[in-house]
Amino acid sequence: MKIVVCADVHLDSRLRGLDAYEGAPADAIRGASRLALGNVIKLAIEERAVALLVPGDLFDGDWADYGTGLHFAAEMKRLGKAGIRAFVAWGNHDAESNVSRRLAWPDNVHVFPSDRAATERFEVEGLRLAIHGRSFPRPDVTENLATTYPAPVEGFLNVGMLHTALEGDALHARYAPCSPAELVARGYQGWALGHVHQRRKVEAACPIVYPGNLQGRHVRETGPKGCAVFTVEDRRIVDVAFPPADVLRWDVAEVDVSSATDLDAVARLAADSVRGLLAGADGLPLACRVRLRGRTELHDEVVDRLHELANSIRATAPNEAWIEKVEARTAPCREEGTPTADRTDALAEVERTLREIESKPELVAELLPDLGKLAEILPAELRNDPEGPIRPGDPDWVQARIAEARSILTRRLAARREEDA
Repeated sequence: MKIVVCADVHLDSRLRGLDAYEGAPADAIRGASRLALGNVIKLAIEERAVALLVPGDLFDGDWADYGTGLHFAAEMKRLGKAGIRAFVAWGNHDAESNVSRRLAWPDNVHVFPSDRAATERFEVEGLRLAIHGRSFPRPDVTENLATTYPAPVEGFLNVGMLHTALEGDALHARYAPCSPAELVARGYQGWALGHVHQRRKVEAACPIVYPGNLQGRHVRETGPKGCAVFTVEDRRIVDVAFPPADVLRWDVAEVDVSSATDLDAVARLAADSVRGLLAGADGLPLACRVRLRGRTELHDEVVDRLHELANSIRATAPNEAWIEKVEARTAPCREEGTPTADRTDALAEVERTLREIESKPELVAELLPDLGKLAEILPAELRNDPEGPIRPGDPDWVQARIAEARSILTRRLAARREEDA
């Protein structure tokens, strides 16, 4: 017997940055979340699942029109015809205060209340199930909801649904924080969680599962995306699988161009790398960011002609792969300290400071709180840039930006040195 879990569907949300370029897979982009949801419904019917659980962020926020809700209702009718019930809890994106339009859902859909944790019981094929859940009344739920969940129902398979960032997860917003131990303490046979977009099974005394988001929406959501399937035997969850349901795959091609002798060779190396990623994309179209790395005599040319190089890579890559962006992470072959070794001007001092920070992760960590405060006062278009929203709390992202800034300064200092010679 199967239970299917899908979270963070973000129905009708756009795939960031994809529709702005010639040659992008337009059909897959426009309907990706709908098509992915359709794949989950098809899977649930084929697996003869007894229930579909959606623990939050089914919707991305307020609907542009009723079409979003009507599409979900139509998919739920498909489930209903197969005798499958659906259980929904709103998360931070689709909290009750966030979505102004509402519909009456088909009879097989149960939405959990937002003022308390509640239990819905039912029996199918001799199995008695108790699904426990609670919706978010507003986006900024920062209190621990897990401790408010009811006791398990004796003689039933008890599964909890919760939209949460577990404590200690620094990369995700702190919504309804709780610990795995607190979830286990409720005495349920398993938990279906939402909010974290990476599929994950938490090590605990009972299955605690994030199915991840249904469809990758930008370059930070790489790899297969889909749902989770619980296999149930004798009122126990005996297996958890993560079948893919996405319709477009994201990936990053890390390309070493140190052996390239000209920009055409760089483009060929990048295209070959993308071709390899496409071969592992399960037959799906690929949205790919290309990162050029390595020490090379072409460093200055790569940086100066990056726009031209990006289009050359797009021209030589397979048609099924769309190059979302090309980043230059190369370095010059010359010793990096040379441009500033004998300079005392302000630009050289900044370059030396950046080099020192880049080499010491503990200094980067000290910068994060101040960078977070700075990010809060930046214009919205900078905070939410579709090609790469700023992430001041992510040390890897900050380290990469420092490396980029130092590379630019090093090139400018080298140019000044040549002018002074």
